Amino acid sequence: MTEPAVALAPALAPAAPAPWSPDLAIAAAKLPPEGAAARIEALKGDEAFYAALKRHDGAAQAEWDALHTALTALPPPPVAPNIGSEVDVQAQERERIAASWRESLSELRRNGARFTPAQEADVLNRRPVSEAEHKYHLDTLESYKRNPELGRKVLQKDPEHYTKYHLALQGSMLPVVGSAR
Repeated sequence: MTEPAVALAPALAPAAPAPWSPDLAIAAAKLPPEGAAARIEALKGDEAFYAALKRHDGAAQAEWDALHTALTALPPPPVAPNIGSEVDVQAQERERIAASWRESLSELRRNGARFTPAQEADVLNRRPVSEAEHKYHLDTLESYKRNPELGRKVLQKDPEHYTKYHLALQGSMLPVVGSAR
């Protein structure tokens, strides 16, 4: 005689991935990198999630993006030092601005832009430009807006055009010598 099959207790059964739901996008942003990697692996086999992603469902895309952001999460920024004077406030503001520009340049490099060290220094140090240089940057941006072919090359991240467009964009935001900008 054979013994009847004994069902595993729920606590002993292997854990199945949580079914996909829109609320998980919010939770995904709070996962540590290891948890995000595990959730991505679980979702790769989830047919409901895959169908939602193919339909371009906003919540599914938000969770997928949040998981990938959590996967490459940077450590939290250091705690700001105490403010002792207006000079300290100005120094902290300059450092925040520089950190933001460094992050922007890093993202552009990851997407294929190629900047020379001098170009990066100009942007990071907010080098003031002449009126003529400022106008050149604005004209370059305008040419990319007017010419759909050039715009497509930027969107396709063609290295030459992607770099030229973003140099013009960054250059157009530099302070102009002798102006209140």
